[in-house]
Amino acid sequence: MHEPGCFRWLVALALALALATGACGVAQAQATSAPSAVAPAALDPPARLTTPEPASGAPQPGSLRARALSALDGAEDLTLYSLQPWEPPPSPPQWQDLSAVELSRREASLEQRSRRDWCKRERCFHDQRVLGRTRLAAADRPAVRAALAQALGQVPDASSLCMPSYRHAVSFVSAGLRYEVLLCYQCDQIAVAAGREREAGDSGGLGDRAAVDAILRRAGIALAKSAYDEEE
Repeated sequence: MHEPGCFRWLVALALALALATGACGVAQAQATSAPSAVAPAALDPPARLTTPEPASGAPQPGSLRARALSALDGAEDLTLYSLQPWEPPPSPPQWQDLSAVELSRREASLEQRSRRDWCKRERCFHDQRVLGRTRLAAADRPAVRAALAQALGQVPDASSLCMPSYRHAVSFVSAGLRYEVLLCYQCDQIAVAAGREREAGDSGGLGDRAAVDAILRRAGIALAKSAYDEEE
């Protein structure tokens, strides 16, 4: 026979186990049914990320670009140019068997000679070969003025890493000073020269290129070609 003390101890142990099991079940049920503080946030749709269009501002007051823009109001003798920029010459196929060091040395020498000879026998305008130029008639001036106003007046916030190749240019005279503006439609970049000053930078737009090209074609002037143009 069991001792009375042992029997009472067994009863107490069974009762404790029953109470513990019931409390654990209640806790599990509460944990299952209670809403999580983190869950709603995880179900929210992700925020939409948008990239704003680059804003354009005015050129720096007093800069050559700003002065050229102001000089447009009294511009005379507007002349439009078609230009062919220098491009690196291709290496001879047999050079591909050379070592990397020797190939680099020869290519650098080839480019140096090519740059030196680029304007030696051809007429150039700021180191770009002149394919032709035409003095603008009254009917063609508004389109070119509009292109210049946009090119000079819109300065984007972000800078471009594109290397400009100027294929168009416009020159004009205002208040006795000659301004020359080179346009790179590929990179949306311009260069401005007047006297001994020169500035280059990005533009928020260069106007209607098709209208500018049409003026050159009507004058019988060839347009420069590039790999970029062929891709378009």
